Amino acid sequence: MRAILAGRPFVWQLYPQEDGAHLAKLEAFLGWLSAPADWQAFHRAWNAPERTPLPPLAPANVDDWVGGAEARSPSIQQAQLNLDVAKLETEKARAGHLPTVTLGASYGRTYPNGSSDTSSGGLLVSSTRPGNSNSGALALTVNVPLFAGFATTYKVQAAKAQLEARQAQAEQLRVQVAQDVWNAAQALVTATESARTTVDLLASAEQSDKVARGRYESGVGTLLEMLNAQSALAAARQQRVQALYDWNVARAALARAVGDLGPSFIDTLTIGEAK
Repeated sequence: MRAILAGRPFVWQLYPQEDGAHLAKLEAFLGWLSAPADWQAFHRAWNAPERTPLPPLAPANVDDWVGGAEARSPSIQQAQLNLDVAKLETEKARAGHLPTVTLGASYGRTYPNGSSDTSSGGLLVSSTRPGNSNSGALALTVNVPLFAGFATTYKVQAAKAQLEARQAQAEQLRVQVAQDVWNAAQALVTATESARTTVDLLASAEQSDKVARGRYESGVGTLLEMLNAQSALAAARQQRVQALYDWNVARAALARAVGDLGPSFIDTLTIGEAK
């Protein structure tokens, strides 16, 4: 109930009852919750009396998760921006070998009292009027680089080196993100197998407890034998709870590696080929 109120993902492990009443409780709960179809199928499989395959891992291809993680990673986005800037800087350095053209214009007016409004210019064209004079200038400059002591060449080489460094950084980040996703996916598979194993362990412990209790009630078994069976059952239940906890932690870790911690996405992180 706390998980529902807090909006947290959870798995409900019901204590099995011999008459199957726990399955009726599960159906009533699923109907009341109006849970998604895949979530209902998972819980029915998880609490089934027989070993029923659980829903498959979604997506089946981990590369889809890797692609999503790369698209959401702030580090990769920043590295891509740095790479784009390095490309522009390289093009700017290469442009140092090309001619440049500069166009300038100015206009000025001079008054008889000596005050004037002027601006710099090149070729001067002037006209005078009684009491003041006007002037204008238009300049066109062409710069052709001949030799600058290899300064431009060195700038191009430095820009290329910076570009290669940015490319290596971006690729390293992509590899790191992919590795984190794969590690988290494998951890989820491991947690799934551990959770699947506890199903068999708990079933065996319940059966042993049932047999030991029957032997004791019929006078054949000893009290110590029944207490040992009950202790083993309690330990199996504890392992089951711990395995479910580890499984949910593994799902959250995978969601973090993918870069999507939304409850709707975490709910899709079910397990593959576990029984």
